[in-house]
Amino acid sequence: MLSLIQMARTTKRNWRLLFEFSRQDIKRRYVGTLFGPLWAIFHPLTTIAIFWFVFEMGLKIKMSSNVPFFYYFVAGIIPWFLFMETISTSINTICDNRHLITKVVFPSEILPVSNFLVSSIPHFAMMGVVIAMLSFKGLLQFETMLGLLYYYICLLVMVLGLSWGISSVRVFFQDSGQMANVILNMLFWLTPIVWSIDILPAELQQYVLWNPMTYIVTGYRDSLMYGGFPWDDLGAAMRFWIVTLPIAIGGAGLFQRLRHEFADVL
Repeated sequence: MLSLIQMARTTKRNWRLLFEFSRQDIKRRYVGTLFGPLWAIFHPLTTIAIFWFVFEMGLKIKMSSNVPFFYYFVAGIIPWFLFMETISTSINTICDNRHLITKVVFPSEILPVSNFLVSSIPHFAMMGVVIAMLSFKGLLQFETMLGLLYYYICLLVMVLGLSWGISSVRVFFQDSGQMANVILNMLFWLTPIVWSIDILPAELQQYVLWNPMTYIVTGYRDSLMYGGFPWDDLGAAMRFWIVTLPIAIGGAGLFQRLRHEFADVL
């Protein structure tokens, strides 16, 4: 816990550097491209269109609720995009910025935070599109939308813990990057994004409910379409924090333990 608090204090103390680094990262990602940051929107829109065509138009999947599959799917995949993008960019973030780690005194713990902030820009843009669509269709629940802020914070805590842990291990163990990508692909299909948890037998549902992303994806849907508040299911919240807090504390502790050796290895 002390490591997590220390990481938070360091990030707060270097907020100006964090802001500037994030701004430069946005420029660096899209330099020389015709559409610039708009590519951050095009990629998820393309993914959404492909899944919609395959699962709704091709496989004719129907949801048990009165919400069409397309909106059920979009509301669930939006937080997944933020999760996946942050983890994917954080895997190699220490190695990719070795010029900072090895030559200057640089607070390396802000690198995953910067990745999360940069990835949040298309996340909020996509959220605006989804909210507009749901409002137009009469599916949006305005009174519970504030719950999105809580689930965004939940995602922040979990993603930073994972990012700190994975990025620090990647410096010493190159295969960890490939392993993380494999686990991400598996986790996507183990999270009820393109399918409903109701289709599983009761004994299997219990395992899926311990998946932290299940809590966040379900929370986004509840806040947007089903009128659910975060405190409606305290058992789900307890399961999430029982899993997530050790991840966050362990990731921060591992990063703090290994960071002093980054420069020597790189």
